[in-house]
Amino acid sequence: TPAPTPTPPGATVLMSDNFDRPNGLITNEYATYNPNQAGVFKDAQWWSDSGSFFAQNNTGWSGRPDAVAPNINSSTSTNSSIFRLWTKRTTFGDAAIEVDLRVNGLTSTTKTPAASWDGFHVVTRRQSSGARYYVTMNRRDGVMIIKKQTATFAYCTLTGTEIKGAYSIPIGRWQKLRVTSKLNADGTVTVQGLVDGVVRTSARDTGSMCGAPLREAGSVGLRSDNIDFNVDNFRISAL
Repeated sequence: TPAPTPTPPGATVLMSDNFDRPNGLITNEYATYNPNQAGVFKDAQWWSDSGSFFAQNNTGWSGRPDAVAPNINSSTSTNSSIFRLWTKRTTFGDAAIEVDLRVNGLTSTTKTPAASWDGFHVVTRRQSSGARYYVTMNRRDGVMIIKKQTATFAYCTLTGTEIKGAYSIPIGRWQKLRVTSKLNADGTVTVQGLVDGVVRTSARDTGSMCGAPLREAGSVGLRSDNIDFNVDNFRISAL
């Protein structure tokens, strides 16, 4: 597994997870939808509303993606072809989200056929209303993009963030991803996506598209569509 990125001097770490735990299920959507059933796999920091999340050799793993709802321990299926994992903590505002990612391969199912936007996405400022920013870091078609979702608008691509052919997924190689979101003094929000220390896409949300900027704090999420992946060295630091 990759070495952790050193914490910048003076940075306040708000949450971290190196997934150093015994191999097996960490949590899954079954635990969310059956919270009172004995034996479900709940985690202190994470919950899922789609898919299954495992510990594998001191990393986090999507499991082998399929499109079948899992049982209590995801032994028969994972439903990770559409994978959504959220922090239980909902107070992340101005923050840097860092995670090491290895894409093991692109997949598809009859329910989730291959699409151009399949890939891995980091979500920031996710609010209870459904509002959030998506930063797509790896995508089947090589596009990098930042989208805003609000309670009123499904998705809105922020101006200037769609970088076509910007990045081909390096299958089997670890990447260091970093997503930042910061509320500026003028009420705008700046969102950036970096891969291996290089800014790949950046936006200043002025509120001209899909409603006001998302100024409130919220949860952080990892989402993927039709990929098998591992993650390591997850960290959220205050900006």
